[in-house]
Amino acid sequence: MPIIEGGGATPGAGVLPGSRRARISDYVAAAGEASVIELAASFGVSADTVRRDLVRLEQGGLLARTHGGAVALRTPAAELAPLAERQVDRLAAKRMIGRAAARLIQPGETVLINGGSTTLEVARALGGRPDVALVTCSPQVAIEAGGALRGVHLIGGRWHADFGVVIGPVALPGAERLRVDRLVLGVAGVAADGVSIANIEEAAMLRGMIDAAEVVVVVADAAKLGRSAFARLAGLDRVAILVTDRAPDAELADALGGAGVEVVVAG
Repeated sequence: MPIIEGGGATPGAGVLPGSRRARISDYVAAAGEASVIELAASFGVSADTVRRDLVRLEQGGLLARTHGGAVALRTPAAELAPLAERQVDRLAAKRMIGRAAARLIQPGETVLINGGSTTLEVARALGGRPDVALVTCSPQVAIEAGGALRGVHLIGGRWHADFGVVIGPVALPGAERLRVDRLVLGVAGVAADGVSIANIEEAAMLRGMIDAAEVVVVVADAAKLGRSAFARLAGLDRVAILVTDRAPDAELADALGGAGVEVVVAG
């Protein structure tokens, strides 16, 4: 169990709510799980206060509440690996997913694609189709999709070299609001409670992409199924299609079916 250092004063006494929640989040992350009673005793606050804190922390994607307490979120990795490393991991599966997702894109559509190793394979599979317009936050996705597309537009912002993306507002010059036919979204986790990513810096931008799209297509290899990463993006009800390389297990399949998500298993 984590040790709360400092003597004399009760840990929760006189502490601002935001600071207390940060300490509770750290405590649960270190322990893996904790009960409401344990947290109340450790931080010197009431059980009702702890419950309210846990609600706020869950809403922020920092832990998951359970009956009587909370557990640390399971993540595919503590930190998101650089794009160069992810590009060679499960490459065959990602290429199959990329081809299957590209076939879903209809003539005349404007498609929005975020950065990532799986979405890069979608871009390659598009093969410069002249009947598709592309909007992306990834220069590499733009290059791989080819110059024969109907148009290629890059979202502006701050360049993050390790992740291979530009992070900024989901907007284009001269457009008050961006609307696209289809979003192809690479994620770090697909679980019963929704889709998520490991890089918290991208979260606000990707939520903006989801809001801008008529149809959301999630691309995720089997290693990401049943997992929750650090930042939750949306519930499964916002996803129209999941393209993966292996059928989800029964629990996730039930959640996907209940949300009306079509599952495409590439092969």
